[in-house]
Amino acid sequence: MAATPSARTAPRLRSHIRLLLCAALVTISGAACTGAPLPDVRPPDSATAYGPERPPVTLTVWHGWTDEREASAFQAMLDRFHLLHPNIGVRAVGGVTDSQIINGIRSEQNVDVVSSFTTDDVGLYCGSGAWVDLNPFLRSSGIDAAKTFTAPSLAYSAYHGDQCALPLLGDTFGLYYNKAMFAKAGIERPPRTLSELEADAAKLTVRAADGSLRVAGFLPDVDWYENAPDHLQSVFGIRFQDADNRSVLAGDPGVASELRFQSRMMAVLGGADEAQAFAAGPAAGDENSAANAFLTGKVAMAVGGEWTTAEIAADAPDLDYGTAPLPVADDRVAAYGSGTVTGTVIGIARTTRHSDAAWELVRFLTTDTGALTAFANAIHNVPTTYAVAADPALAADDRFRTFIAIAADPRSTSTPPSPNGGYYKSSFQRFVAAYEAGRVTDPQSALRALDREIDSATDQGREPTP
Repeated sequence: MAATPSARTAPRLRSHIRLLLCAALVTISGAACTGAPLPDVRPPDSATAYGPERPPVTLTVWHGWTDEREASAFQAMLDRFHLLHPNIGVRAVGGVTDSQIINGIRSEQNVDVVSSFTTDDVGLYCGSGAWVDLNPFLRSSGIDAAKTFTAPSLAYSAYHGDQCALPLLGDTFGLYYNKAMFAKAGIERPPRTLSELEADAAKLTVRAADGSLRVAGFLPDVDWYENAPDHLQSVFGIRFQDADNRSVLAGDPGVASELRFQSRMMAVLGGADEAQAFAAGPAAGDENSAANAFLTGKVAMAVGGEWTTAEIAADAPDLDYGTAPLPVADDRVAAYGSGTVTGTVIGIARTTRHSDAAWELVRFLTTDTGALTAFANAIHNVPTTYAVAADPALAADDRFRTFIAIAADPRSTSTPPSPNGGYYKSSFQRFVAAYEAGRVTDPQSALRALDREIDSATDQGREPTP
């Protein structure tokens, strides 16, 4: 979890982040920031603060799901809650983006509980007070967060000690490998280090009679499928930012390790031009469809999320494949088995007028084992509580349990929350893409310039136009 600022520096930090929120809100809505104090949202007096004797209320819940299956599964959770709390009605609004969340809270729209697909804006929501701190609510309900939620998910839902969100199922990333191809190449197990990955990729790469790539052992293109640098944070130990949200890319040994790896892997495939042409051609099938290049045998190993297990079951049920943790840099062998974890977060909006009822709903959605297990089974995301991970009702074969273990591993990490969202991640990904293509002649100088650019964006509280 991010370091908690001292009592001396915390007020300055919170004031600074409120200014950043204002800048973001002006950008999104065109509204001016008034500087008015935030409403006082108090925690309930007890764990049963909104019992059946309380008057009926209706909560408005914003969420991002648009897929009919996923939205229906979330609605089923809300219906289950209403059966337990008939005096608390729930009105769900789906397909809500983070921009709409920020705009809606700023314009005082009637919203009580808010869910986001991304952890990118947790720093903004927590630091500004747009989502209220849930620590008092957790204490009031007697919930020990550290014993309830997996360590990585608890970390990515907080910012500088402010637990303004709680995790609502998660995502993590592992290695998918074709067992039949491995057996044909004489490879007995998935790679655990990058040097093993490179050696295996060379054995698994197949060329046609004219010398062109027919099968890539591993495709490293940073813009291909789930290869984004923030998904591979655990592989190289990249920090991205320090505890004060200053960019540290130029001095981060993990960044240098990733660049070396990219160069070596591109060479295995015949160079960046050939690798990227392959990624844009034979391996260009849509990731979340039957045309996925791993499913069609165009690549032998690929980075993927836990949800891909369900997609393979639907689109390529006869595929002989396995899953494993991502291999790690050779100087990080002790980290093997961990990974990068992210996920959906949920919290109470500062605009609520029913904070006690809102907390009953948030508590249920994030801690009720039966409801969460059913939700995980429906949308194929990894659990974020220890109880769900151990629930025998969780539908999880060995391939899916690989991701459950990664998500619960205390060594697993998430990218640091930032006061202006995920700009630092997208800008670094653009840099790596340029490096792969040979457009970066002096990486260290370019990284120092990128650090300055990211810090400037953080200070201004906005994402500059690329």
